[in-house]
Amino acid sequence: MANTLGSLALAAEVTRHRGSCAFFRGDYSEAERHYRESLALARRAERPVLEAKAAGNLGLLGLRRRRYDEAADWLNKALDLATRLKGDLEVVKILLRMGWSHYLLGDYERALAFLSRAESLAETRGYAAEHAYALQNIGNVHYRLRSLDAAGECYFRALETARRLGSRKLMAELLSNLGIVALEQARYDEAETYVREALRIKEGIEDYPAKQHSLQAEGQIWEGRGDYDKAEALYREVLGSPHSKGELLWETRASLASLRIKTKRPIEAEAEFRKAFAIMEESRGELRQTEHKISFFSSLGQFYDNYVDFLVEGGKTRQALEVADRSRARLLRELLEIDAKVPLGTVARFRNAARGLDAVILFYWLAPSRSFLWAVTPRGVRLHVLPAEAEIRERVEAHQALILQGRDPLAEGAPEALWLYRTLVGPVEASLPPGSRIVVVPDGPLHQINPETLVAASPAPHYWIEDVTLMTAPSVSVLAAAGGGSARPGGQKKSILMIGDPLPEGDEFPRLVHASRELGRIAEQFAPSEQTVFSGAQADPTSYRASEPGRFSYIHFAAHAQANREVPLESAVILSARNESSKLYAREIVGVPLRAELVTLSACRTAGARTFAGEGLVGLTWAFLSSGAGNVVAGLWNVEDASTAELMADLYRGLAQGQGPAEALRRAKLDLQASDPAYRKPFYWAPFVIYTRGPGSSRRSARPSGT
Repeated sequence: MANTLGSLALAAEVTRHRGSCAFFRGDYSEAERHYRESLALARRAERPVLEAKAAGNLGLLGLRRRRYDEAADWLNKALDLATRLKGDLEVVKILLRMGWSHYLLGDYERALAFLSRAESLAETRGYAAEHAYALQNIGNVHYRLRSLDAAGECYFRALETARRLGSRKLMAELLSNLGIVALEQARYDEAETYVREALRIKEGIEDYPAKQHSLQAEGQIWEGRGDYDKAEALYREVLGSPHSKGELLWETRASLASLRIKTKRPIEAEAEFRKAFAIMEESRGELRQTEHKISFFSSLGQFYDNYVDFLVEGGKTRQALEVADRSRARLLRELLEIDAKVPLGTVARFRNAARGLDAVILFYWLAPSRSFLWAVTPRGVRLHVLPAEAEIRERVEAHQALILQGRDPLAEGAPEALWLYRTLVGPVEASLPPGSRIVVVPDGPLHQINPETLVAASPAPHYWIEDVTLMTAPSVSVLAAAGGGSARPGGQKKSILMIGDPLPEGDEFPRLVHASRELGRIAEQFAPSEQTVFSGAQADPTSYRASEPGRFSYIHFAAHAQANREVPLESAVILSARNESSKLYAREIVGVPLRAELVTLSACRTAGARTFAGEGLVGLTWAFLSSGAGNVVAGLWNVEDASTAELMADLYRGLAQGQGPAEALRRAKLDLQASDPAYRKPFYWAPFVIYTRGPGSSRRSARPSGT
């Protein structure tokens, strides 16, 4: 009828509602098709109101599909249109969605900005329900930032509004959150008051699964008070309920293990830890559905910290390493949404991985009370106890701040660089002769730094890069599962795919001044028939898949990149815009098989320094590795300087001469240091780190690796 009438506006509305029908029945591809068509029709009809609605629907669809970065882009378009049209209620709703999308992205600063705008406008205009939801989500952000007082204040204000609205479900959620905050602050009487009221409401609305969470929280309250009998009775009630499922079951088993440790019953504690661990393995995929429970990730980290510390305390140091590493491998696959079973890591396999890499593996585990370092060699495994995470974090942040200021820790005799080397490397220094290959499996704040920048004190102060060849891995299980075999089969013709120097994408991603020069210098190492290049407007997201990247031995990006802190599949390389998108997402990379020996991401913060629930680096780096790349070189910070072009040219020159990727990168860094006094500063040579998938993908050069 709309088409018969010749009304583009009516056609846009009808098409958008068709998209919503598809959305609610779960056909997201069909929904996206209709929403995009509605958007195009609205633009042709010059109806910004309809355009805003279609963009908002695309944003909501992105949230439902867990494409939070994409959702944020669409919602930003919708917000701009709605703001110009002065549709206050629509603006508030869009701001709420934008705040939530940035919260799920881990971009808490932007989340707070959007949610605060929504809260202020909703309060001014009297939109009570939206005001309550804004306060609730602001509280969630503060909780994740560990600002518990601020979180509690927001939850309390939201609760007052929810009471006036008579929204019992929202009241129960807010009371539960207030109980969690009070519990973590050891205010047990206050926590009990909140939890018991939440229990009454949940019983009244017959939300029995949510009731079990409150019972578990009440058990934790009694455990905190020291009444272990009452705590155990509540934990047992939760475990016996048919409404208790995966996440709650393992969390309750872990709480029982904690009780057993406190009552000096280690054998029973071990049994409860094992049961909790088994439940976690059975409920794979649940991490993707826990955004509603604010305490989930802190509970997850605390469980593993307690379990690993318990095993070490009992002298089971090898089993502790297996548990610690399994947790990382499991979460890595969950976050990349890889359905393959997590490999069962054993010490024997870890030693085989060290043998296959001809390297020493240094596995770090940072925890609140004390941290651990396991050194894995083909001959065995040794454990070393390190300081608590907070002490290490303080030195790491001071050291990294010095480097990012363009200063030279070695020349200045910076105490942090010396302390970190002495603490993190000192315990194993005697077993690492010059020329050793080291695979670091970092944890927590250690992802922020390049270990090559640590300063060894003897025989004369020097950066650690002068002694060893360093690589990084996400877990030892990933290395052990990689097996032998080269990522680039013998006989495959040397070839390179280069994508870079894209058109600028706004103020956030300006044009890289030296990207064109970088591509040119790398091209000099290859014959014209060996290289495929996409630059300028051609360097768009579609060029990667269209080039059939699986046929190249090397892949090089000279472009900005954006690492997602919380949802690694939302990490992206920023290229020239095509079809309203300039981003090549990690989720698109994962689906394209690779055989490349090396992928290089010469861009800003490509690696992504922030950890996820203690499990370490994920994102673009591991998207390429999981697709089959043998190694990935990525940057921890951006160096907008000609030095990067020179370093990259030297890297590929070394590869052409037969050096392995790790050796070639190290040699390029050392050559850069020697080329100019200014480049001795780590700011210029240290941002690039090599991440490896395992044996066979990091071949050692036949040339000596010493300086």
